[in-house]
Amino acid sequence: MKPRKPKTADSGNKPRRSNLCEFKRSIYYLLKHHGKDTISSTRRSTKPLSERSRKSRKDFLQFVVKAIYDHGYKPRSTFALKPKHLDAVFDSLEKSGITYKTLQSKLSNLRFLVHFGGCPHLEDYIDKYAATARERYSDAPAVPNRLPESEEEIVEVLNRVFMEDSLVMLQLLLQWKLGLRKRESFRLRPRESYKGDTLHLYRGPKGGRYREVPIIGEEVHALLRHAMEVADAQGGSMMPAEFSEDQWRNHYNAVLLKCGVTKRGIGFTPHQLRHVFAQDLYEKVSGYKPPVLTDGYRTTPTGEAGELRARTIVAKALGHSRLDITSHYLDKIQQAGANRITTMRRPRGHGLKRKTREMAAQLREQAQRRGDPLSPYL
Repeated sequence: MKPRKPKTADSGNKPRRSNLCEFKRSIYYLLKHHGKDTISSTRRSTKPLSERSRKSRKDFLQFVVKAIYDHGYKPRSTFALKPKHLDAVFDSLEKSGITYKTLQSKLSNLRFLVHFGGCPHLEDYIDKYAATARERYSDAPAVPNRLPESEEEIVEVLNRVFMEDSLVMLQLLLQWKLGLRKRESFRLRPRESYKGDTLHLYRGPKGGRYREVPIIGEEVHALLRHAMEVADAQGGSMMPAEFSEDQWRNHYNAVLLKCGVTKRGIGFTPHQLRHVFAQDLYEKVSGYKPPVLTDGYRTTPTGEAGELRARTIVAKALGHSRLDITSHYLDKIQQAGANRITTMRRPRGHGLKRKTREMAAQLREQAQRRGDPLSPYL
């Protein structure tokens, strides 16, 4: 047996590592070994998280450490986390003045912490908080966006951009008429994606989630045929062959900045064109204007099934897996604590996601029996 090392005079005077140091070490261990991992059930991409997402996750976990210790708690590691520690984080988030939309991304990083940190039972506690948190947070951003007041205003902006770069203007048109995100309009290959009355998005969707966008109206078909001709002339892509994606993104942003298409310029950004698409699609599917375009909320006269059908089609066309996200596009936004105008919001929690899927499956089956032309998008 190896003899025990004798104690020296200085060995008993070594300072013990504090709980704060141990907790930070456990956080850094998570980031080192699981920083690229995700726990999303709807993510289809096999790629790891981007550098930007990992930096955002690291910054938030540093915020978590500070919030817990500012409230007087000293957990020794992530395995020692308890509901009281999460309450301290929730309290600090409420005082930070973030919006409800920002809260959702923060809670996803908090779920990552408890999932890989050895406390998966706390995920339900986070879900319960998320289901009741809407009243505590504002939906209005610090620099509020506005929607274009009319189609004429959008056309005027497009004409201004056309004078600078016709290709950027074409990408804005695709975002307006098909609800594409910026990156999706960059990576779109029309000849590959344009099939019949459906646009199949393989390249660029968030999380690698393939989706289908219904094409309604001859003008949208004409737009895609023109985009196909433009793309074929430059290698099949909506980006010029001599540009990398980063270079084209910088050029795209510079053109928009020069034309004043910013929050502080004309008051809305290209992302608001996605909102306009969602509202137009809702009106075409349901036959009624969405609540955000009316003075107050009124239930769609087609009833709950018709409302669910319209919102399901809109959510899938936009690339969202949750129906409650459509509230950001279709419903009025109010400040925290006010009597909110709500519709089909379904808070995340145990069983609710499964029930929503079951309702959508029943709706899809009924639409197929009726021969509904939009049944493939349900």
